[in-house]
Amino acid sequence: MRNYVEDIRKKGIAIVDFNTKEQLNKIITECEEIPNVNWFRIKYKNQSSVVIKPTAILTEDMSLKDMYLDAKVAYLNKNYRKCLELNQNILLYDAPPKVFLQIAKCYFYLDKATYAMDYLKVASSLDKTLELDSLIKTVENKMIIEKARKESDDFSLYNIDNYEEIISLYHNSESFDDIFAKLNFDFNQRSLVYIAFAKEYYHLGIEKLGDKYLHLAEKQPDKNKYINLLISEVRKMKKLYIHKDVPVLLLKKNNLDE
Repeated sequence: MRNYVEDIRKKGIAIVDFNTKEQLNKIITECEEIPNVNWFRIKYKNQSSVVIKPTAILTEDMSLKDMYLDAKVAYLNKNYRKCLELNQNILLYDAPPKVFLQIAKCYFYLDKATYAMDYLKVASSLDKTLELDSLIKTVENKMIIEKARKESDDFSLYNIDNYEEIISLYHNSESFDDIFAKLNFDFNQRSLVYIAFAKEYYHLGIEKLGDKYLHLAEKQPDKNKYINLLISEVRKMKKLYIHKDVPVLLLKKNNLDE
């Protein structure tokens, strides 16, 4: 925990989520021995958070006013990394909502939508007059895209509820319609099963079957945006799965579904 807080002191700000009062007290207790750490709490909708705001001494060669100006210039020049660094330094001494908002925008343009959302929540909590609904929706959409890109690589049957029962029924030659009916799967859940099967067959080098299952996933109606993006990402990556460590759970079926 000490190293974590010291890392925060260098970078500027961190948000620590907690679910219970006991967890919050534990975090505070662990940090009380760290000098120059101030705490304040914010709430966003139903989510509670703690914001750690380290204190520090201003450097002699740069005033707070200079940092604000340089951060604004960096943002206008689309130098988002520099703008982010400057604003995080500002948070060592001052924490107005506009700084949290600008950090959120920097993270958004640096393709780190999850971090952007964290700072948007803080900005919204500190200033209720900010009209952030449109920006929050934009960031949420980007988070979905980032999640699909990441999980297209990691996603497998192990991520699906009842995966052991699915495999057992599949190996016993149950049809997918019967499997889905027994498990009461909706169209999104059905698509995820087909995507997982497609990935395994791509890994096994059986591209024909991989394409078959990916097409079945694509044909499911009423899919959400995440599922459609996941299908797109798997299709783009299909040539690479043969070289990746994908769990193989389908080999027991003798005819490989042909």
